[in-house]
Amino acid sequence: RKITHKNVCRVHEFNRIGGIAYTSMEFVEGESLRSVLNRFGGLPVRKAISVTQQICSGLKEAHAQGIVHRDLKPENVMIDAQGNVKIMDFGIARSMESLTRLTGSMVGTPAYMAPEQVAGKPVDYRTDIYSLGLMLYEMFTGTQAFQADTAVAVALKQIRESPKLPHEVDPSIPVGIERAILKCLEKEPGNRFQSVAELENALRSAAASANPTPSASIPRTNSSHSSTPGPAISPATRAEPKRTPAIAWVLVGALIVFGAAAASRWAAVAKSAEQLPPPAHLPAPKPPEFALVISPAPDAVTTETKPSTVAPKAPAARPAPAKTVAAAPPAPSPIAPAKKPAHPGAKDEAPIDVQQRADKAFGETGSAAAMNGSKYLWIGRYQKQDRAQATEKKLKDLGLEVKMLTRHGAGGEAYVVFAGPFGAKRIPSVMEWLKTQGFAGVHVVAAPAGNQNSNE
Repeated sequence: RKITHKNVCRVHEFNRIGGIAYTSMEFVEGESLRSVLNRFGGLPVRKAISVTQQICSGLKEAHAQGIVHRDLKPENVMIDAQGNVKIMDFGIARSMESLTRLTGSMVGTPAYMAPEQVAGKPVDYRTDIYSLGLMLYEMFTGTQAFQADTAVAVALKQIRESPKLPHEVDPSIPVGIERAILKCLEKEPGNRFQSVAELENALRSAAASANPTPSASIPRTNSSHSSTPGPAISPATRAEPKRTPAIAWVLVGALIVFGAAAASRWAAVAKSAEQLPPPAHLPAPKPPEFALVISPAPDAVTTETKPSTVAPKAPAARPAPAKTVAAAPPAPSPIAPAKKPAHPGAKDEAPIDVQQRADKAFGETGSAAAMNGSKYLWIGRYQKQDRAQATEKKLKDLGLEVKMLTRHGAGGEAYVVFAGPFGAKRIPSVMEWLKTQGFAGVHVVAAPAGNQNSNE
């Protein structure tokens, strides 16, 4: 996404929603260079140079951003209806700031891989130059530089063999183009072009020598042996050369002055832009307090703050006298963790107590009401014990009772995490709370049975 260039397919966004990763990128209406080569074979010299120069322009911008493509091939180059080239599919691209060595593995397409890439050695910008040289060989000759029956055989040829000289395949290839291709395909990175800019200059010189400017025709003079002598030309009758008006020279001088001033101004702006410090990293915005408050379920009205209109139960089961939440602090939950101290850099505002919100959402946990007709919530099933233990710890930090059971099946052991027990009235509030904490797929189950694997 750091690369913004007309010859590079633009990647707009990469994100995840509900566990699914997606990428949005620029739509290019056209066909790949591979499709063009399959249809026409090689390209004309002028067209091949034009396509190559556009590829060099986009690749030079990627290298300037510290990105190595590592999978440059005709399939990853698009050409639209206007002839514009777009480099795309940086699928295995690596930043030069990260490690670029994958020991014991080959990443890329063998027909367009550099020898150091095949051998699993470190790669850099010159690796893309080698791949571009293989593409140039195919564009100008119509055949691939290395061919074999298997991908491994092609990869070994990249290390051990040299390709057939391009002029032996197509004698019409200019000498300068052939030299540029062979310099790109040097086995040692130090012998290749050291930058895409060097390759561009070589191609520009080769194109100029391949299309020389036609020389002006020389007019013939009258022969001294002509039977009919022509009229004598006196100095007075000779055509005087046209003189350039003085106003034209004034305009040219003004343009030169303005051009120099504009260039100086542009250089000053560019220099000042380079000296600007990068923008400071802004912290994530603090969510408002009302976003963390969970509204009670419709059926979860507290009887302590609303006078009851239902006939009282037997004296033995009558609850204690009603007390408002503000009058007395809530009783400590048996499963609630110790309250953490405030952050040293926190302000004097009242801290947001996650445990109080949890108690408000599922306060019946462990009470007699919860044990009467209690239910459990199925949190998830995990193949690895450490993932199940991480989920168990997160739920306990939220103030929930957790059970982790081991299931034995044909595929081996699995670990299932449950939360509870909860009363029927509190189940909706607890499920809504867990969704806000990132737990999806939570559903109600009866009392779980199995081998419990927990520290409780």
